[in-house]
Amino acid sequence: MIPRVPLARWWREPWWARLTLAGIVVAATVLMSWNLSRGGDFSFYEAAARSMSESWHALLFGAFDPAATVTLDKLAGFAVPQAIGIDLFGMSTSSVALPQVIEGIVTILACAVFGLRWGGRGVGLVAAAAAASTPIFVSMFGHPMEDGLLTMALAVALVWWQRAILTGRWWPLLVAGLFIGVGFQAKMMSAWFVLPGLVVATA
Repeated sequence: MIPRVPLARWWREPWWARLTLAGIVVAATVLMSWNLSRGGDFSFYEAAARSMSESWHALLFGAFDPAATVTLDKLAGFAVPQAIGIDLFGMSTSSVALPQVIEGIVTILACAVFGLRWGGRGVGLVAAAAAASTPIFVSMFGHPMEDGLLTMALAVALVWWQRAILTGRWWPLLVAGLFIGVGFQAKMMSAWFVLPGLVVATA
């Protein structure tokens, strides 16, 4: 049995470390949102997200049209946040892309938590800054695409897996599995690529 250890938490860190992390998140948010209104050429999936925002039936089946007569060519979990954005703010490229910005912020915080627990506040800040400043990261979370939800789900799953390893408890593994399932909804079997590594590291 792995001995239980206290988990490092950001709110217990010095004020300057928390302020630095907040600055990283704010800077990343600005970068990801810079061209939010020009989110990219995803008109097919934008139309599906709009239909899903107008009909519970279409949302449940991941349908392209509100009548749910034509479904998407893949699992539609990635479009659920986009449908919520449209429902809240109306149909626009910005409202479709906004959920990806939120997913990016969560991913940065997940990297910060993982780094803090692994190597202390310095590693946590470096991990957050590295994620926030990577060009592909900024581009991916500023566009309406399924990769954002996949990346966020796997980052959060890794944080819960780490908690299970550090505390010797099994229930965080269930939460990690849940988020891997969310990743599967976003981009199907791409979410399973992390499983062999996690299984080996857990054994």
